[in-house]
Amino acid sequence: MEKIFDDAIRKLDWYEEILENGNRKGGREILVTIITPSYNQGKFLEKAIESVLSQRGNFSLEYIIVDGGSTDESLSIIQKFAQSIQKGSFSAKCKQLHFSWISEPDKGQADALNKGLRMAKGEAIGWINSDDYYNEGTLQKIVTAFNKYPEAGVIYGDCNMVDLEGKVIETRKSIPNVTLKHFQRRVPIFQPAVFFRKSLLSKIGFIDENLQYTMDYEYWVRALKNGIKFQYIPTVLANFRVYEGSKSSGVHHQIFVESLLIQAKYFGLNRSFLENLACYTIGYAQKRRLTVEESFITIKGSFLKEIEMYKDRGLSQFLDKALHWAYLKEGVEEVFKCKEKALKKARSVFLSSPSLFFTKDALVFWIRVFSFHPKFYFLLKNLILKNKFNIHSDGYTV
Repeated sequence: MEKIFDDAIRKLDWYEEILENGNRKGGREILVTIITPSYNQGKFLEKAIESVLSQRGNFSLEYIIVDGGSTDESLSIIQKFAQSIQKGSFSAKCKQLHFSWISEPDKGQADALNKGLRMAKGEAIGWINSDDYYNEGTLQKIVTAFNKYPEAGVIYGDCNMVDLEGKVIETRKSIPNVTLKHFQRRVPIFQPAVFFRKSLLSKIGFIDENLQYTMDYEYWVRALKNGIKFQYIPTVLANFRVYEGSKSSGVHHQIFVESLLIQAKYFGLNRSFLENLACYTIGYAQKRRLTVEESFITIKGSFLKEIEMYKDRGLSQFLDKALHWAYLKEGVEEVFKCKEKALKKARSVFLSSPSLFFTKDALVFWIRVFSFHPKFYFLLKNLILKNKFNIHSDGYTV
């Protein structure tokens, strides 16, 4: 294991000094810990590091990079920053800076994050992946928010989606006042723009290392399940890089399987679960250019291998209802292409699963059928469907 610390800072107990200085001034100075897990991301890593080290404000910063034993230029980039800090040629823009890094093989991103979390001393913690980066002033906004909302265990904001060159594709707004219900269907907040108190670790534990793609989703759900308060601040805090080949691009069906496992564990096998499975089936089919049935078989098969209840024969039959739902969603998309084909598919779906006739997707389908033109459809959709028909059904049957 390799470690490089700033010797000038290491000679004193820097964390205790922060507390002592804060007490002398009549107030407690917040230490922010940022963790960057990385593996062979040299082409993006420098931007991520710079976005952290350039943060300016009335706080102290602990920055931890956990590298998984990269074989590209990552180590030389990390060492460049470490040496610059050690020699004193780097001028921190916050009150105090502590920079450390390790490079060794790990079991994946969740394992790397937990290594960083065990090293963390800060009251406020965030993690920024090596292909993402913060906006200027992000950490000062977070410090201000944690002081303003002492009851909040998690602070989150908005996030830009950017391309390979860092050009903003769109700005994604997180949902204010998130609840478990929001997480039942999707992740309504964006990981790079989320920060939490260190006390959260003692209350709900560390990241689930069984997950490789959706560890943030599970952690936020677990926090809400344990009564942790989430506080939204309406500002763009980070930039999430979207590109082909990224871990979160959705090409791997395991992303969908992990999401389903989380939903089954925390929300149960219900109608919302089936709709999610149907959505994932359509999404994976489109990304991999598969038929809906091929996509469904892949996701369903992997899910049944993972879940403890796989021996229950009724579970497989229950999941099959999601295939009909996926066909209905596919029919919704096909209405404007070939109405006759879409109607034929819908008839087959409703005969196989009559309960789907009373879903939001069925209503969308019929509006599309009778709207005759896409522009008229979207007008009707805005008038009729806005914030309505959120159908939920608990239990093991639909």
